[in-house]
Amino acid sequence: MAEEKAKQIVSRFGINSEKPLICQISRFDYWKDPRGVLEAFRIAKRELPDIQLALVGFIVAEDDPQALKVYKEIKKESERENNVFLFSDPSILGETSIGEFVNALQTAADIILQKSIREGFGLTVTEAMWKEKAVIAGKVGGIKKQIENGHNGFLVSSPAEAAERIIQLVKKPSLTKEMGRQAKETVTSKFLITRLLKNYLELINQMIKK
Repeated sequence: MAEEKAKQIVSRFGINSEKPLICQISRFDYWKDPRGVLEAFRIAKRELPDIQLALVGFIVAEDDPQALKVYKEIKKESERENNVFLFSDPSILGETSIGEFVNALQTAADIILQKSIREGFGLTVTEAMWKEKAVIAGKVGGIKKQIENGHNGFLVSSPAEAAERIIQLVKKPSLTKEMGRQAKETVTSKFLITRLLKNYLELINQMIKK
């Protein structure tokens, strides 16, 4: 999605496209640590008062009581802050699909968070990396296979560390851009289907030679 179109879409939902936007796209789940994301935002905001935070975790079924519980807790906590946007109800999107909205947020965001405390392969991490975004993510699980700390993103273990990296990236746009470039190169070389096909072909070739 073109950045201009992405900014137009997010602007319709109250987000100021001219101010720094931090975004985490994950279901409302304790393992995704939305409370830690909110705390990191609060810390960073002391130095960067104009930053915005979007937490996106659409609850599309009523049979997920934990997601509703976590969402209500985060909503209550976030009400004390300005520039925090929570998205849980897909009906507010109108004619915009969930996929288009998520794409727009990932494209318009300056920084993507995935502050999980448990995680397998973080698909939202790779999606953001493919879009050349600097990602700050929890130092856990499969994320450690996706992000090389300080090279194509940052790995963190606490809200304070996440806040420190947010401040660093917002203040150094050149670093943010370079990390995004390295991130896309990582996805291109490791996580696309073309790489998997190459591996399969190499394996088949080795079997034939035997």
